[in-house]
Amino acid sequence: IRLTYTPEAERNWRWAPDGTKVAFISDRDGKGQIYLLSMKGGEAEKLTKSKTGVSAFRWSPDGKKIAFLAREPLTEEQKKKREHRDDAKVVDKEFRYTHLWVIDLATKKSKQITKGRFNVDSFDWSPDGKTLVFSHRPTPKVPDIFNADISTIPAEGGKMTPLVRRKGYDTNPLYSPDGKKVAFISQDEDTTWYSNSYICVVDVKKGKIVNVSRRFDNPIQDFTWTPDGNAFYFIGGRKTNMHIWKISSRGGKPKLISTMPGVNSSFSLSRDGRWLSFIHHDGKTPPDVYLTAVRKFAPRRLTHMHTYLDSFKLSAPEIISWTGRDGRVIEGLLYRPIGARQGEKVPLLTVVHGGPAGYYLNAFSTGYVYPYQVFAGKGYAVLLPNPRGSGNYGYEFRRANFRDWGGEDYWDIMRGIDKVIAMGLADENRLGIMGWSYGGYMTSWIITQTDRFKAASVGAGVTNLYSFTGQTDIPEFIKSYWGAWPWEDPAIYRKHSAMYHIKNAKTPTLIQHGEQDARVPIAQGRELYVGLKKLGVPVKFVIYPRQPHGIREPKLVRDAMRRNVAWMDHWILGKELPKEDRPQH
Repeated sequence: IRLTYTPEAERNWRWAPDGTKVAFISDRDGKGQIYLLSMKGGEAEKLTKSKTGVSAFRWSPDGKKIAFLAREPLTEEQKKKREHRDDAKVVDKEFRYTHLWVIDLATKKSKQITKGRFNVDSFDWSPDGKTLVFSHRPTPKVPDIFNADISTIPAEGGKMTPLVRRKGYDTNPLYSPDGKKVAFISQDEDTTWYSNSYICVVDVKKGKIVNVSRRFDNPIQDFTWTPDGNAFYFIGGRKTNMHIWKISSRGGKPKLISTMPGVNSSFSLSRDGRWLSFIHHDGKTPPDVYLTAVRKFAPRRLTHMHTYLDSFKLSAPEIISWTGRDGRVIEGLLYRPIGARQGEKVPLLTVVHGGPAGYYLNAFSTGYVYPYQVFAGKGYAVLLPNPRGSGNYGYEFRRANFRDWGGEDYWDIMRGIDKVIAMGLADENRLGIMGWSYGGYMTSWIITQTDRFKAASVGAGVTNLYSFTGQTDIPEFIKSYWGAWPWEDPAIYRKHSAMYHIKNAKTPTLIQHGEQDARVPIAQGRELYVGLKKLGVPVKFVIYPRQPHGIREPKLVRDAMRRNVAWMDHWILGKELPKEDRPQH
């Protein structure tokens, strides 16, 4: 049943404790505000009037209040300076922090609960509604996520009380049903960017911390207590699948709950703990809501939201594996071309994921700016490799490219391509390579190491590790992977950067980059563009206005898709390029 009909985005839907209404965040007034909608019908009621908008919220246990997060507005002095263009900025100063607020639904009055020079990230109510527990970090800067700690504060405001203070991030706190403990997601004092994350539990009175999921060797994602407080359900990966797991709140070996291959996520337990709902999809099946009894996993599909896809011919990925040069087993997903004849050799496109700790899943996916299904429909095979460094294969695998980007991970990808060629499917003379972020790094690296590819597309790629360190909003990320700053070990940064090998490049390359990308600033794409252009390599550099590290606006996503298809069609299939897509000279 559709509940609202506004064209603006509406998200974070949460039932009131009594089940008679729902609250949600809507952009219908320009900034995200909390709205309340009765299940009896009628118009949604606007609750908050935050000057900066609301980013998250939670109902109080009795349903009489809602706690929410909102960023500090500009001060009057800051507004005045901005109006008079006297608003010079000092780096790492004058932060605008996100703080915790509570609105009383009877009076509609909002009160700021936390104040100070720190940023609140996540929070929860105590079962009795008297206390709020929240995670916070020193600044809103992304690297300070790794300095996140946990405190409590009276729900009416007052003095903060530290609960968890230690290295690494400790975040997403959740009270136990009896209020005596708080569970949270933690690195357990590991501060590397490729570490596992765990469910830890702290005793509110004693302060003792226990890591209950140490035996699960992948990062924990969404989690919740069972109603009796004796266990947790959580989302965690296993190779190309995402699963729902259960583990005792005292620790031990996790039990696999969702036996369906694919992606099982966004779960919810019924209040009595007897029923589990979740969203499932896989390479053949689009996302829908499923329901199962907890006692026996036997899911029943409740929704059929994507019937329009029945009219499309789609390619379902198959999971293949091969070995790296050291014998390590590597997996990937292979999309076969639609309508290809048995024994026919077809062009092969390889798409490298971001991260590098990202990963490809057995998921229903269209491929973002690299549209797998469009390529499959046009006669290409598409390979999505999970080389060493990828997530979902355990900590040791995820760390296996430490100080070695462009090393054995490069060979993992190349051997995956050779695997598809050896299968008799791919034509070794018609290969394309592409990827975004770390995938862009790897693509730029590959074109300086081999001329096997007829075409390449680099999306927001790191092309010069040395200069990137001083440009990105996460410099600590690079140090975490290389074990030293570039000025401490310049040789290894040069050795593994495409720009220091650019004179070897011959592959026609499309470069795509968001103009407002703070993660991989646009200067990285510009370095590659200038190098290729001066060498006479066919190159096209496309900048997407207003876009951050990922392209978000639908028309610009479509533009990026179209250009990638046209670029590959031209250089691999020999089709004519539209005038606006031709290389720059």
